[in-house]
Amino acid sequence: MSTNPPKIRYISESFIKPQYALEESKRPLYLTPWDLAMLSGKYMQKDFLFTKPPASNSQEDFIKSLLDRLKHSLSVTLLHFYPLAGCLVTQKNENPPSSLIFVDCSAGAKFIYADLDMTISDILSPIDAQGNNISITRPPIDKRGFPDGVSTIIKLPFTHQDEFISRFKAPKLIRERTFQFSSESIAKLKAKANAESNNKISSFQTLSALVWSVTMASSPRFNVYENEFGMGIAVALCCGNANKFDVKVSSYQGREGGGSIDLDVCLLPESMSALESDEEFMDAVSLSH
Repeated sequence: MSTNPPKIRYISESFIKPQYALEESKRPLYLTPWDLAMLSGKYMQKDFLFTKPPASNSQEDFIKSLLDRLKHSLSVTLLHFYPLAGCLVTQKNENPPSSLIFVDCSAGAKFIYADLDMTISDILSPIDAQGNNISITRPPIDKRGFPDGVSTIIKLPFTHQDEFISRFKAPKLIRERTFQFSSESIAKLKAKANAESNNKISSFQTLSALVWSVTMASSPRFNVYENEFGMGIAVALCCGNANKFDVKVSSYQGREGGGSIDLDVCLLPESMSALESDEEFMDAVSLSH
């Protein structure tokens, strides 16, 4: 990959609201103490990479149709998860000095269309190796967790966001790789681990031990690849720059399903190089990017 990566070209930006107006979305959504504690957390950033449509199809028509379908699907989804169409609002008070933070659910979810002159192989190249009547089975609980008789309005004794929000910056040298483990590979690792132990060891425990990480983010029960967006199964899943730090490992159900697992690993360059040079580890890896 070039040392001067191409720039992203922004084409359009819009705000998507629920398919029809909801009475609940017209009222402020006040934050609970747990919500307020998460203000310093960064948004989750997940990127799906898909193959382009066949060359015989019109690229312009395909993109227009895809964008229309994505916007429509998002508007229907926001009927059930209307707070995701909102934005945080801060009201400052001088007497007494305080800040009230809540969600304005009427703003709309930002939808950005942009392009980038890169191929999937560019993105996945190794770095350190050498109106619809739609229902959902479990509707979200939108009622906030306040005890009866307790005010839903919590004012913070601050007048500037820097007084209560921490700005975490990930080290610039962090390297990220995704290692894919097939169900067959994990089964072999599990059999070997159980043969050498008096205790029963699960597949996930075996994989955690292989990368020397007993704690992981996310879960292999989370099937991220079922989110097809009308383009088939994604080629790969990538994560954004948020919440990246040394020795962070996230696990997801693998693309092939059936017990396969993907591990998204963040390490310092020298540690990543050492991991990729570990023959036992790389022998168990089915694919990495």
